[in-house]
Amino acid sequence: MREAASRSGGFKRVIVIRPLKLVMIAAVSILFFTVTGEAKGRCGGEGQRPCKIWERIPSCNKGLKESFRWKMCVGPNTRIDAKTGRYIPEKKVTYLNLCNRSTRPTVYAAIAEWIDAYDVWNTRGWWAVAAGRCAKIALGQNYRGSVYVYGWADDGTEWASRDARFCVDGYNAFEIVDADRHQCRTSGLSGVGMAQFDVRPGNNNYNFGN
Repeated sequence: MREAASRSGGFKRVIVIRPLKLVMIAAVSILFFTVTGEAKGRCGGEGQRPCKIWERIPSCNKGLKESFRWKMCVGPNTRIDAKTGRYIPEKKVTYLNLCNRSTRPTVYAAIAEWIDAYDVWNTRGWWAVAAGRCAKIALGQNYRGSVYVYGWADDGTEWASRDARFCVDGYNAFEIVDADRHQCRTSGLSGVGMAQFDVRPGNNNYNFGN
């Protein structure tokens, strides 16, 4: 038995802490934080199992409810394979919005994007983006990671970077395959430095500023 004493108002107060009780409190605390920590991200999400009552309440994330038939958390648009009972994740398109937030009347924009099926970088352009407007570019379903962006205006302003260098056609609309491995000049193309920009499924805004 361990004693801890303190004085308050002239009276001696003795607090008795039983070792067994202390161990039990510590064990419960560790179990609680371990379970709740493990539960985070493993249950309660769309297509995931409902969380147990000791893991968290409510059992499903906001906007979802527990399906006793499928034994998972579902929403109004959840897709489930009727034969296997497995959750079918929604494929979401990744959009890159190139926005002219500068004082230039028009920005001419080009991008480089990774083509997973061929393991190559492709470049394409030009989008003429008027002041205060955006050009919306579809990058495909579930595109996640880097793209590269370049722009120029009629007054000679460039939006360039040393992040990476790619080939573009300086005069015409273009789409170039394997654009980071070309010998640009010998192919009749121009090499430009592009700025790296990370995107994920949904809308991603890239601003050309002053």
